Amino acid sequence: MLWNAGMIFTNQPAEVWYDVKFENPVLVRLPADDAPHQTATEWWYYNGHLQTQSGKNYTFHYVVFLIQRLKNHIIAHVSFTDQQTGEHYTDQKRTAGNPSHGTVDLFHYNLGDWLMSGSDGKDKLRVNTPEFSFDLNLRSSVPTVFQGGTGLLDFKQAGESYYYTRPRMKITGTAGPAGQEKPVNGVAWFDHQWGDFYSTGMRYNWFALQLDDGADIMLFEIALDGKSVLFEGTSLFQSINGPETEG
Repeated sequence: MLWNAGMIFTNQPAEVWYDVKFENPVLVRLPADDAPHQTATEWWYYNGHLQTQSGKNYTFHYVVFLIQRLKNHIIAHVSFTDQQTGEHYTDQKRTAGNPSHGTVDLFHYNLGDWLMSGSDGKDKLRVNTPEFSFDLNLRSSVPTVFQGGTGLLDFKQAGESYYYTRPRMKITGTAGPAGQEKPVNGVAWFDHQWGDFYSTGMRYNWFALQLDDGADIMLFEIALDGKSVLFEGTSLFQSINGPETEG
């Protein structure tokens, strides 16, 4: 009979069929998936807040885009804001190929005076420009979030994307406007996304929130040709004085 063969779950004890019916496997494997993939589009993305011992505040953004189509190349963007003066600095680099090609369990983009490298939530960022610089060590302090529950998102006609987040990475290092670099501490939000998806025609509305009570919330909407194809939110609560819980 089908029931005895386990092909019909009705009237069987919950422990027999529940895990089979509701299994939601994570499709991302770490640290293996920290490394580059053979997909059309991929990026590693940081947004962070920094503070000196004297109370000066800075923010930074640093991303490497890997594009693998007819010609492989990377684009690195960086920005740095001095919250005291309101000065906002930006810079970018481009190079052919993939400087991290063949790395295992890690990404490593050495672009001369710029570096982005990491594995399993232990990362290193370094940028030197005529206007600002930072040299930072990062360590993930809360569980990794696999977007969509499995780490794979369906962008409908735009394709699919693997996506995971390390929402709180503790930072130590030095940073500041050129000639004013000081020791800093801080926290960063890290995203890694890759897949054969139509990135050039997509538009994002994206919010990453790190709240004082330890809650981390991300909300995003993806639109293609002016029409929304995905609206999603994820959250993780890390009690400042207690264990992690998801919500």
